Amino acid sequence: MKFWVLISIVCLMVAGCTPNEPSKIQACEGSNVKHCSPVVYFLPDSYEITPYGKERLNWSIEKMKRWPEKKVLVTGHAYEWNGEEYNKDLAMQRAKAVGRYFVEQGIDPKRIRVLSRGNTKPVCLKQECQNLNRRAIVEIYNP
Repeated sequence: MKFWVLISIVCLMVAGCTPNEPSKIQACEGSNVKHCSPVVYFLPDSYEITPYGKERLNWSIEKMKRWPEKKVLVTGHAYEWNGEEYNKDLAMQRAKAVGRYFVEQGIDPKRIRVLSRGNTKPVCLKQECQNLNRRAIVEIYNP
């Protein structure tokens, strides 16, 4: 497990991301999106948010607390191994885990929407960067 965390951190550092700044890998689509948080990455076959992931989510949670009129969409993703149905479920579990974390930190569940993309929207198709596909994207938007 420590090996995968180390690899993920190295990949994030190579991509230019640090724990205290928004990721450069963002998904801001649509004209009503005003802010994107850092992308949260997961270990293989897991939907547990790592301490590093929680640190990144806390940045968005602070924004949500400052902007009570905003809502959040959490989209879970997986890589192509293990089959389509498994990946769709795992991606949903990742999105729900992020949503639960937001609620645990005081965000009203009515402001949170979760969505699974399974393995349909990979950011990388190469073996050496498949870990970037195990992610949840948090988009803060105007309702």
